[in-house]
Amino acid sequence: MLDGPEIKSRSGKAPKNLVLFMHGVGEDGRNIYDICMVLNRCIPDTHFLCPNGPFPYDMGFDGYQWFSLQDRSEHVLLEGINQALPIANEYIDYNLKRFNLNDSNLAIMGFSQGCMMALHLGLRRPNPPACVIGFSGALIGGSALKNYKTNNPPIILSHGDLDQVVELNMMKNSVDLLKKLNKNVESHIFRGLSHGLNENSLNLAVDSLKKYLK
Repeated sequence: MLDGPEIKSRSGKAPKNLVLFMHGVGEDGRNIYDICMVLNRCIPDTHFLCPNGPFPYDMGFDGYQWFSLQDRSEHVLLEGINQALPIANEYIDYNLKRFNLNDSNLAIMGFSQGCMMALHLGLRRPNPPACVIGFSGALIGGSALKNYKTNNPPIILSHGDLDQVVELNMMKNSVDLLKKLNKNVESHIFRGLSHGLNENSLNLAVDSLKKYLK
């Protein structure tokens, strides 16, 4: 079972919604905790989960990863994602049951590698989440999605035009592929932003959560 920081609903009441935010490679739940604190102030009655990835980071001394990046062949990356999917799904199912919620009350968010995981989770859960929000990431192995039964949650992707870690074209290609699969996807490009989040990213997240969560 995954673990990591959590942020309780500010109202002190039982949460009406659940937000799962997945960190980037080599990081942990603490790296996104402050971002979730900002979002928590704007989205009432929502519980935030900031889990650590399931595996130790294999290219450094600290942090976690959702899958290895030592071999970046698409099929190897997809194998790693498929290994992490049931672990993440178990964590989601446990917390939905814990708060007596269902997928319509769930938003899945991710940054960089966490965005890659969030996209696969959102498309391949048995029931669609309320939305998927991804920052500075891309869809890995998207052409293989046609071989799976997938659902169609609202997907909101944003990217900086100066990103040199996950290049902007990777996000653009992901959006094109998702549209060809008739998925409900929108994309936003922020000028002057490298690999990270800024005020525009946070505002987009707040607006999207308010729009799609009950």
